[in-house]
Amino acid sequence: MFDSSAGSPTNPGGLRQYLLSTASWLSQFEAIWSLDFEFFEDENHHPVPVCMFAREWHTSTEIFLRREQLLALRQAPFDIGPRSLVVAYAANAEFSCFVALGWPFPHNVLDVYVEVGAAINGLDIEGLELKRPSLLETCALYGIPAMPAAEKTRMRDLILSGKGKYTEDEWEQIEGYNRADVNETDAVFGVIAPSIDLPRALLRGRYMGAVARMEWVGLPISRSRCSAQSTRIRSAMKAVRSFPTPSPYPSYPRTG
Repeated sequence: MFDSSAGSPTNPGGLRQYLLSTASWLSQFEAIWSLDFEFFEDENHHPVPVCMFAREWHTSTEIFLRREQLLALRQAPFDIGPRSLVVAYAANAEFSCFVALGWPFPHNVLDVYVEVGAAINGLDIEGLELKRPSLLETCALYGIPAMPAAEKTRMRDLILSGKGKYTEDEWEQIEGYNRADVNETDAVFGVIAPSIDLPRALLRGRYMGAVARMEWVGLPISRSRCSAQSTRIRSAMKAVRSFPTPSPYPSYPRTG
């Protein structure tokens, strides 16, 4: 079984002191919460939150809530006001869970995925040509110990197949997996924090909330009409391809 402590700093207190000395902007926040949701999707491709793990950066306070506990809340179980910061990896996924639960969005959000993308933009990195690294790819990029890919796939399959109904043993595994994602996010955050441009990072984090709402609404289309139109387009393209393609160069008779 994968050790869910992988990726967490070996000396959290020392890391906090180091970052406070190298990333002074951290001290302006009374609380810094790293969080991650696990979820599956319904028939409309909306997230159905299964659980949430969150850890406060200054105090190491931890919160783990299962679905029924999440549904009982009207907002996040921690401060989301202007004196707090929420940290996540691919925050649009977490925001989508906020939408599903009817929770208001945090005032300040820092998306580690987006900030890593900004940091490596323009660099030629083999395997990351699109500059859209997964959390595991980001950990590998910075030399951070992380969950094996096979274990991540196994846990995702467990969460998706159970659709919210799990045994106590499975819940323990899911909590460890949820915790590991936050551990890895915190470890990456610790590496990139000193170089983060906070005003722009907060603007980018706020935008991920807009992305979540766009993803939630989707494109208002008629599936039947879209399918019929796709059939017509494919037929038209097939007809176009049946015509011989003329040469771009004119043919002249030989003389002399």
